[in-house]
Amino acid sequence: MDPDRGPRRRQPRAGHRPSVVYVTNELPSVGNNGGQVREIELLRRLSERWSIHLVVTGPSPGLCSAVGWDRPTISDSARCWEPQPDCAPDGFTSRERSVFVPDLKARLEHLVRHTGACLAHFEGYFTALAAVPLSCPTCLVEENVEWTLEEQRNRPAGGCRSREVEQWRRATELVVVGVEDRSIVRSFGMDAEVVPSGADHLHRRPVTARPVPRHFYMVTGSDWWPTVESVDLLVHTIWPEVLRARSDARLSLFGRSSRRYDGWHGGSIEGRGWVPDLGLEMSGHDALLAPVMSGGGVRIKVLEALGVGIPVFTTSEGLRGIPGAAQRGCRIADDPIGLARSVIHAMDDEVGWRATRSAAMEAVRHLSRWDESAELLDSVWARAARR
Repeated sequence: MDPDRGPRRRQPRAGHRPSVVYVTNELPSVGNNGGQVREIELLRRLSERWSIHLVVTGPSPGLCSAVGWDRPTISDSARCWEPQPDCAPDGFTSRERSVFVPDLKARLEHLVRHTGACLAHFEGYFTALAAVPLSCPTCLVEENVEWTLEEQRNRPAGGCRSREVEQWRRATELVVVGVEDRSIVRSFGMDAEVVPSGADHLHRRPVTARPVPRHFYMVTGSDWWPTVESVDLLVHTIWPEVLRARSDARLSLFGRSSRRYDGWHGGSIEGRGWVPDLGLEMSGHDALLAPVMSGGGVRIKVLEALGVGIPVFTTSEGLRGIPGAAQRGCRIADDPIGLARSVIHAMDDEVGWRATRSAAMEAVRHLSRWDESAELLDSVWARAARR
């Protein structure tokens, strides 16, 4: 195809895979990062119906070759475009600056023409700042409402809020992951489709359950600040309080940043690092500790635990987007000492723990499945492409 020819729109139709340009700030991959898990599970399914052309605007463009994206399996093509944070306009947040590609719009327009894409998909408003509007329809997915995160950090959020809301208005279709975020969108006179995260991608090896919990785990995931805050609370406040009452308690940490804690608190913490099969590693653990005090969206690690029948100790914030019936498999406290006491109490309450464990085993019936979520996003893409 001549790349200088004008836009060529393709409409979805039977027997044909229409093209979509998919823009994200991180490589969709199997791992210990919730956002990456969500993207890989959806793209695996959508690639059967759509010809996907992946664009990554993240800080490590060399990673594409390192993990084999020059031989893509869930996209028809893949490319990494290096951001230039120093070229971002004054007033941009660190998140906005980290993915800023100055000539993104021109490069995307060229890619749309070259692939004949009928749609451009953006993961997060910050990936669209330098690109939208485009000559083709756009779908914007918000895993978090970013300006609310800035407010939680006591940072000025006015500029961030206005830019994010403007991208909502520009998008042909807007998608969020939970009803809480849809309520925020509606407060600005717009609406959004809710495409929830699934909980059926991990498989736990059956093990004999202990009568009370003793071996806990947490997924440290990435360096995203709400996760860093949660890990800090766990290892510095919650876990020492648990050990003062129950010295036989053990904690496993998974994720790339977890090895730094290996051997802490008298060897009661094991930092396992990144693991390729989290479902397998979760076997033998009695509960997930998720002391979430801030953030947004839906916590995939909570979904993963409930999806394989593992009880969760968390906060009200950690249960955002989790159906009420599934929450019965959780113990909830909204401060670090309260969470520690909840763990200690469970370790001494065999009858109560049996009830919590049974509720966790039933939770999966109330959670979404990835096939259902992919169907929803497929419908959104098709609807946007027709406009």
